[in-house]
Order: sequence, then C-alpha cells, then structure tokens
Amino acid sequence: MRIIIIICIGLWAGMLQAQTILMPTSSGSSSQTITCGSTYNFYDSGGSTGDYANNEGQHELTLCPSDGTMAVEINITSGSYWSSDNLGVFSGTNTSTPINGDIGDFELPIILKSQDASGCLTVLWESNGSLTDTGWEATITCSTNICGATDAPEDYCDNAPLVDLAQAFIGSTDCSYTESDASGDGLDPTGDQDPVCGGVSLDNTSWLSFIAAATDVTLDWEISGGTSCTGAAGSTGIQLGVFEGNCGSLTFVGGAGNCLNPSGGIGSMGQFIMSSLTIGSEYYLMIDGYAGDLCDYNITPVAGVAINPDNDDCADATTLTCGGAAATGDILLAGNTDAPNACPSGGGEQDGVWFTFTGDGGDYTLVTTGSNFETDLNVYYSTDANPANYCNTLVCETSYTGSATEATVTFTTVNGRVYYAYLDGKSGAEGSYSIALTCTVAPSCDADAGTWN
Repeated sequence: MRIIIIICIGLWAGMLQAQTILMPTSSGSSSQTITCGSTYNFYDSGGSTGDYANNEGQHELTLCPSDGTMAVEINITSGSYWSSDNLGVFSGTNTSTPINGDIGDFELPIILKSQDASGCLTVLWESNGSLTDTGWEATITCSTNICGATDAPEDYCDNAPLVDLAQAFIGSTDCSYTESDASGDGLDPTGDQDPVCGGVSLDNTSWLSFIAAATDVTLDWEISGGTSCTGAAGSTGIQLGVFEGNCGSLTFVGGAGNCLNPSGGIGSMGQFIMSSLTIGSEYYLMIDGYAGDLCDYNITPVAGVAINPDNDDCADATTLTCGGAAATGDILLAGNTDAPNACPSGGGEQDGVWFTFTGDGGDYTLVTTGSNFETDLNVYYSTDANPANYCNTLVCETSYTGSATEATVTFTTVNGRVYYAYLDGKSGAEGSYSIALTCTVAPSCDADAGTWN
C-alpha cells in the first residue's frame, strides 16, 4: 500500500532564497542549529524534484533554535512515500517524546512545533529495501517557545508556578501535559484525581497559582491557535477551573461561574470571572484541553489579580504629585526586605510599598481612601543631599496606624526636602491600596519692606 498525500502550493518569492536542508541517508544521528528569523526548505534526500532512495538508514536529525526563547516548527506541505517507510517528528533532542509516530497518519499540510523547553525537534526517517517515492516538502522556522517559558503552567499542581499576571500571559495545552494526579502528591503522572469542573473528564491538565487581590478576579481569554483545537461542534478549545486547598485534596471554588467549559475553538474569546475568593489567599488555576484538544491561548488580567509591586523597595519608590491621580496597586506580593523602623505609633514593620515626593514648604496630606484593608502610613525625610543616599538616611516625620481602612496624615513640609512614605497593613493585613497626595501651597512673603530713613 502506498501513502500519497499531495498538496500543490505556490512558492513565495522570498522562499526561493531560503536555505535547504536534506534529510541524511546514513544510519545514526546529527544536529543542526536553526537560525531564528530565517526560513529553511526541508526535503527528503531527493530534494525538491527527486525521489528518496531505498535502504536509507534510520537517522535522527535534531534541529535546535539559535534563540533559547524560541521553538523550532516544521510545516509539512506535501508528502508521498510508502507505508513501510517512516517519517516521525519528536519534541526535544531525542525520540522519547513523539508528536506523532508517522506523518502518513495525519492530513497535510500540518505544522509540528516543539513542545520541549529546549525548543528542539528531532526528525526520524527510515526507508525500506524496495519501492521509493517523491518524499516530502516542508519548511522549517522558529516561533515563540510557549512551552519553554519560565512561567509556563506545570503538568502537576505541586509544581504550579506562582505567577504575576501583571502582563498578558500566553500558554498552550500542546506542551506534553498529562492527566491530573490521583495519588495526592501532585507529582505522580499515573492516576486520575480529576478535580471536578463542569462534570467533564480531564485529559491534559496544566496548573499555575495566583494570589487574589479581590473577592472577584477577572481574566480575558482568547484561543489563538493550536495543532488540534477543533472537535465536535460546540465542544472545542480549553476548559478552566479555580481550586483551593492543597494539591492532595483540591476543592473547587464557587459555582458554575468559576468553571469555563468549554471555551470554543480557534478565534473564540471571552471573560473568565472567578468569584467568592478570599483576598490574600493562593488559588490554583487549572487549564485543560477539552477532550484533549491542543490549543494555544492568551490570558490577560482585568481585575483582582495580585502583582509583584514595582515599588517594593525604597530605591524604586513611586513618585506622588500634589493633586495628581491616586496611585493604586496591592501589597499581596510585597516583601519587607527594606521595611523601615516604624515611627512612634506607626505600627510594626510589615510587608509594604514605597512612595516619594518633594516638599515646597506647604501642608501636605496623604490619604489611603479606597484601600480595602487597614493601612498604616509612616512618613520619613532624607537627611542627605545625595540622591544615592536618600534611602539610607531616613528620619521619621509622622505616622498613622488605626482600625480604619483609610489612613490620613497631614504635616508641614520643608521646601526642597525629599520625603518617603511607607504603606503597609496593620498587623500584617493585606489587600489593594489607593493613596493620594494633596497639598496646600505655602503662602508667599509679599509684605512691603517700607523705607528706612
């Protein structure tokens, strides 16, 4: 039996200048670096016009990207070879992780992309001792290595990265993920824990965790692509669910609104609103391919997700301006590596964030109206004129601690003096803050000096 899959396509003018890679014919293995940004034509040993030969030994050709943030992908546009010959493509630098066993089992054209953190693909080819054919035509390029990203979801809950979703997040269910874990340690690939989300079985789950900055957390999502992201009508794409507890005994949070199931196929988009959360608590976001679908997706935070604050350290303090818009954020992921000694009545040194401003001799007021936790404020000024030493020479100016979410301090500034304010939570309270600076301009001295006789 012959396998013949032929698709006629036009060649782009730019591809005429592409480099060419021919599949080696000897038994063994070899490797080649793919220069990202370039396009390679990839053929069997017969090239673009000839047939491959008989008895071409089993050869493994490993293709790795020149850029570690990228992944190699092969776009096979046509193929014609005998069923007793074999062309296989694998993720990584060996043949232990197949993307498929035989290209002849798939409809062409097909794009095969590395699912390995290395971004490499390995191609395996072997022909038998009789009958040849035209072989295959393909191109090789690089694309973003979604699976190799440092914050990519992990296969098991116990390894879920705690992510800062301050920026849009891209991911894929096409990263060699396996089913969830039944044994309760989150690490055993065998098993069937399958935490319930919409009553649908799970297939290739992945996990990440986040800190809730509000009782409702909203994410925008979009299904951007995938090698297998279409299935039965109305039953395609990914499913999302939010869980709490430990990885050995996860509990689904809330009702149906906390389970997206399913998203829909390529091009689908919408909002995922996770409700009934506790501010400051860690949750696990499960991402699964519906019925094993292999989909690429984009996730963008809208509201309620804690972020790593830019102003965690004094040297990176956020500048406040008189009468300007309130600065907002949260302290859920803040540290206290340079938390100051609190002013008298300023509370203890808790995790918090920094702000700075320069006085003009007028009365300044700091207020945290709009915060959702009990806020403490400690205000300092620098005794050094060298900006490099500001944070090392702080002296207490004033402070506030109390039982209200709104903290207010008013004091008279010195013209030209640099001030720093440290905002944290009373007794370790955490949440989202809002802080604004209002100023009363110091009166000018415009009295008439008069005339002396």
